[in-house]
Amino acid sequence: MMATSTTGRPFVDRWLVLIVSCLGAYVVASNTTAVMTALPEIRAKLDLGTLATQWVVNLYMLCSAVLVAIMGRFSDIFGKLNVFVLGLCVFAAGSIAILIADDIIPLMIGRVGQGVGAAALMGACIALVDVTTEKSKRALALGIWAGLVAFGLGAGPLIAGALIEAISWRAVFAIDVVFLAIAAVLCWRIARLELVPPAECSTKPVDYLGTGLMIVTLAPFVYGLSDAHVAGWASVQTLGLFAISIAGTAVFVIRERVAVEPLVYFRFFRHPWYLASTLGIFVNGFALLSVLYFFNLYAQSAGGLGFTAFAAGAAILPYAVTCFLLSITLPRMLSKTTMRWPITIGMLLIAAGLWLLSQTTAEMTYGDLWWRLIFVGAGMGLTYPLFPIVGLRALPDEHAGQGSGVINMCFYMGLSVALAAGGTVLGKIRQEAVATTITGLSDAPENALQWVRDLAHGSGSQLKQALAHFSAAGGAQIEHTLRTVGASAFSSVMTLFMILALIGAATSFWLIRPHPDEVVAPHPGKQG
Repeated sequence: MMATSTTGRPFVDRWLVLIVSCLGAYVVASNTTAVMTALPEIRAKLDLGTLATQWVVNLYMLCSAVLVAIMGRFSDIFGKLNVFVLGLCVFAAGSIAILIADDIIPLMIGRVGQGVGAAALMGACIALVDVTTEKSKRALALGIWAGLVAFGLGAGPLIAGALIEAISWRAVFAIDVVFLAIAAVLCWRIARLELVPPAECSTKPVDYLGTGLMIVTLAPFVYGLSDAHVAGWASVQTLGLFAISIAGTAVFVIRERVAVEPLVYFRFFRHPWYLASTLGIFVNGFALLSVLYFFNLYAQSAGGLGFTAFAAGAAILPYAVTCFLLSITLPRMLSKTTMRWPITIGMLLIAAGLWLLSQTTAEMTYGDLWWRLIFVGAGMGLTYPLFPIVGLRALPDEHAGQGSGVINMCFYMGLSVALAAGGTVLGKIRQEAVATTITGLSDAPENALQWVRDLAHGSGSQLKQALAHFSAAGGAQIEHTLRTVGASAFSSVMTLFMILALIGAATSFWLIRPHPDEVVAPHPGKQG
């Protein structure tokens, strides 16, 4: 006879919700990092340029950042299991669109679908575990859930590398569909057993206008930042996009201050711990992208380390294992203590690791790299799970869900801005190096600088077409420049991110200070 819970349900059935929540979160986590390993292969097969490659990641991050908070609110109104199943379906549809994509349009549509699906899944899955697990076992269940997310983030690059080398880059998305189908079957079982309580009737309005304004604020800013080195910082396009973003920010702040149920309670940012949490998790986005995107690209590039996709995933494994082990052990050990020193030390470890990575050269072997990545992994393992704990300590329980959504939103925003900022540095260095090389050619064709953009940022076919305008010797020199400039560009990106990590360490140390009202949230009331 099976053991039963206090609610009378069979014990094994009660754990079905945890299993399906872990499965959904694992797919989101592993796909987020696996795609970054697959990007060089996707770029080559679908003939993508530099900016298009960045937006394969950015579209996903932006959709997740904007929608994760609102999806959590939807789960309270329309039912947690309903929103979770919606996320499964939309994420699976996006994966299928990418799986059959033969050019950039279906690829981008698929990434939008995955971003929306990820927001729904992550917005509902923790709540699912929380409302269906006995209180005495809730900490264990959430610990298992967090461990699976950390494992997915770490294992994604290695699994993707293996699938790419054994089958194809499309297999990375095919395996997502398989896991999501299994999760859907389990959801059907959960619904039949009525394991999830029905949604409470909520009369609180949803801040749809705030969600739209957030899109108007973020999307133009990220696009303008990503393309500024190509279009020009003083161009009409760049200045226009930044102007739209600034105007959107102003209107968004005004809207949120008067909304009955705002998407973002700005008064919470008056509490230094909550402010430290949102700023710190934003910087964590830069640290994650430094390894899982920029290091991945450099490791697989011909002018970089020249690793295969699998070897690049294996190179990241020390980072992933360190981050995983610390993220599932330290929060429990430190939950009763102040987080000031652990978080500050974690940010300093990230900065140290990024400085070490900035010294990477094309001649280095795996033995020269693994211990450098451990520094970043240890820093992420210390800070990533602790920032939400610090932030939520500053809020009353009734606002924990909204606060958690904003913290998650800041993390995804950090990922998007990191990609745009790092891509801007890479693009500027590549463009200047190519322009210098062309200027120094004795046999350069007239108006040769008009092809700088295609040479520095174009797809494979665009690069070939641009090189056709130069002599064989000139083309060879340009190609040599593109191969050798990678180390300098990668070092510059790591240095930029290191500086941000140092600022994050100083900010965290200053804001997370013990004081008499350290766990007292600002008094709920009218915004302002």
